[in-house]
Amino acid sequence: MFRKKIGFNYKRVLFGSLAILLLTISCQKDDICSASTITTPLIKVNFYDIENDANAAKSVINLSVRAINVEDLTDTLIKRSTTSAIEIPLNTNSSTTEYLFTEYAADSDGEISEQNPPNSDLVRFNYTRNEQYLSRACGYRILYEDVQVQISKPEGDTSENWIKDFTVNDSIIDNETITYISIYH
Repeated sequence: MFRKKIGFNYKRVLFGSLAILLLTISCQKDDICSASTITTPLIKVNFYDIENDANAAKSVINLSVRAINVEDLTDTLIKRSTTSAIEIPLNTNSSTTEYLFTEYAADSDGEISEQNPPNSDLVRFNYTRNEQYLSRACGYRILYEDVQVQISKPEGDTSENWIKDFTVNDSIIDNETITYISIYH
């Protein structure tokens, strides 16, 4: 009387199995770009002593590096840093990037040293961009080829260049592990 007949319900089993199968098939691999993936490289620049030993690294005192006429790059990339090596981006939307490299840059209050006034040189990088497809998750990266460098004074600046010479060590920028440009000062 209180007994209910429990039977095997094929419809429920079939529906459940079909639902699990559809969920399993519809899953796909996550589209996450691994942190180890090499993307668009920065250009590595090292500074050397031109007077004593051209192979000896020489720090630039209070170096500031500011992008000129580039909407995609932060205006000032390096502010008053004493360093012998920097890594900076090149514009991925153009074949030219210009930076103002300033030695003995003024501090945040605009104070300058009377002994060592700021000295700026305009560094222009010209290159050919080559897009390389990585994956759906990572998209494209830009490789820079046929890199050329020009150094001049900003318009109206009559002071002597603090950058005395440079060498393009490799004209194809495809990773961040080697020094591409050596600057002598």
